[in-house]
Amino acid sequence: SVFAENKFAVGSGAKSVSICYYEQENNWWISKVIRKKHESSVTSVAWHPNNIHLATTSTDGKCRVFSTIIKGVDTRGPQAGASVDWKFGEQIAQLDLSPTWAFGVRWSPSGKTLAYAGHSSMIYFVDDVEGSPAAQNLALRDLPLRDVDSFCF
Repeated sequence: SVFAENKFAVGSGAKSVSICYYEQENNWWISKVIRKKHESSVTSVAWHPNNIHLATTSTDGKCRVFSTIIKGVDTRGPQAGASVDWKFGEQIAQLDLSPTWAFGVRWSPSGKTLAYAGHSSMIYFVDDVEGSPAAQNLALRDLPLRDVDSFCF
C-alpha cells in the first residue's frame, strides 16, 4: 500500500486496486475500487505528486495510470497537473513496454516522468504519460528488479 496526502492505495491479487479515504461526517474509512482494468495481479502502486493520478504495475507486464479523483476529498482538481477532468477509475494510460511481469513503479518528483521495472532486468522511463508518451529503457545485467527507487531520478 502507498499513502498520499489524504488517501491510500492497495493493489491486490484480485486484479483490482482499492483507494481508501477517511470520511469525516461518518467517522469511517471508505474504499472505492478500480476493477476490471488489470488482466493479472497488481504488483505495485505509486501516487503522482498531484495526489490524483495513480500508476500501477501488474504481472500482465503492463503499467497503467488511473484517475483517483474523489469529489469532496480531492480539493485541488484538474489544476493540480491533470490536463483533463478525469473520473474516478478512468484509465489515463496503458504502457505495454515490458514483455515480462512488471514490478516497481515510481513517479519523478516533478511528476513528468514515470519509471517502472520489468522482470527482465529492464527499467522503463516514460515522459508525458497523458500525451504522446516517449519511452526509454535501461537494461541491467543483474537479477530481475523488484522495485524502482528514487535513485533513478
